[in-house]
Amino acid sequence: MAKFVIVEPVLLTYRRVPVPVVVRISDDSLAWEVYKMVRLTSTLWGLEYYCSFVPCSFARLTRFVNLKYYDGYLRQYKDTLLDEEEFRRIMRGQILRHYTAKKEIRRRFKALEDFISMRLGRMRYPAVINCRELNYVCKVPVERGAPGLALKLAVLYLLEDRFCLKTVQELKMIFLPYDPSKVDVKAIRKLARRKELLRLAAEKAGEVKDEMGELADSRLEDAVKTMNYVLFLFELLGV
Repeated sequence: MAKFVIVEPVLLTYRRVPVPVVVRISDDSLAWEVYKMVRLTSTLWGLEYYCSFVPCSFARLTRFVNLKYYDGYLRQYKDTLLDEEEFRRIMRGQILRHYTAKKEIRRRFKALEDFISMRLGRMRYPAVINCRELNYVCKVPVERGAPGLALKLAVLYLLEDRFCLKTVQELKMIFLPYDPSKVDVKAIRKLARRKELLRLAAEKAGEVKDEMGELADSRLEDAVKTMNYVLFLFELLGV
């Protein structure tokens, strides 16, 4: 089971603004070593870099509770290594303590369970995720062992129910469905800047298929169909 720790790295070295985050350590056997390094990491950028090559990811505390509720009760657990049940109990208790609207409680409970279980949940496609804001979402493909292939400017991952492209320069992750009909035509303009990236990924399909072999199965072909459909919509809409 995963371990969790609340820490307060600063936004940037020259902007000493603490940003409370919850770090999820997925490998129990390495939990103590990762925990010690996480506590020593002073900046959010440093934490992001460290979690890029060890089994950890993080989410900002504001995903679960407003910062005004980061009070003495919650602060007492800062820098404390917590197991999954402890962390769930603490956060659920804090949500119930400060929120009364059932819809809001359900939304925050869901966000909490998605983080604990590394679930992606429902998305409106295309979905563009900022890996600095939702770091753990961008680690889901690796955690699940999704087949992946490095392209020139991104990594293509084939999940069971969707695929994604993780851009190298922007630190963004683009999620798309295997079924083109699930693409929201009104929302594709958000991908306009990544048009060449999608074109490159689609054009390299044959090469990718050969390299990934049976790991890709029909998912790669379906992913290419969706990417080509999005490219077609770009042309149709003059994007």
